[in-house]
Amino acid sequence: MAIGDRGRVLLLLKNSFPIVNLQVKFGSQVVGEQEGMDLRDSAGMYFSVPRMPGVFNLTVFAQDSTGCTEETTLPRTVTIQ
Repeated sequence: MAIGDRGRVLLLLKNSFPIVNLQVKFGSQVVGEQEGMDLRDSAGMYFSVPRMPGVFNLTVFAQDSTGCTEETTLPRTVTIQ
C-alpha cells in the first residue's frame, strides 16, 4: 500500500445482536471507524493508510448493542511503502 492512500478491508459479520461499532486497527491505532444502529450488513470498511512506511498488523474490532466486544485474533500483515 502507498503512504497516505486509502485502504479497504472486506469482512463478514455474524452476531445475534446489532453491531454498533466497527474499527480497523494497525496495532493499537484506530485507522478507520464506523458507528451505527446495526452494521451487520456491512461488507467492508475504508481506512486511512498511515503516512509512515513500515509493516503493520491489521485487526478488526466490533462491539454489539449489549456492550460485548470482539477483535480478530489473527492479524493480517500490511506493508506500507
